[in-house]
Amino acid sequence: MSQQSLRADQAVLVLVEVLDVLDSETMRDYVAAIAPQMAEVGARNLTSGWHLHQGTTEAINMVVSYWPTAQTYLDWQASAAYRPWAEKRMKAARIRTHFLPVIEAAFDS
Repeated sequence: MSQQSLRADQAVLVLVEVLDVLDSETMRDYVAAIAPQMAEVGARNLTSGWHLHQGTTEAINMVVSYWPTAQTYLDWQASAAYRPWAEKRMKAARIRTHFLPVIEAAFDS
């Protein structure tokens, strides 16, 4: 299945599949530290946890967050503020990240 194109200026949901937690204390600190950083750029977590309806998954948790644009997420990931937390997260958990483009008309009334 091919990936659909994604515009940098498009709002996205970021789905993070947590595949394994190697250091739960560091992950708790990570989650607490990044929430204010996300809020500063207009992002927010929408869900955490999951219920498997069909199929199989390797994930032990899933988190979905809203980002105003894909570029906002990429810039935050590359920021000096996030960098130390990214390094800690890489040592504390194995994850898989997906961009889900938001359908712009989905929230129109």
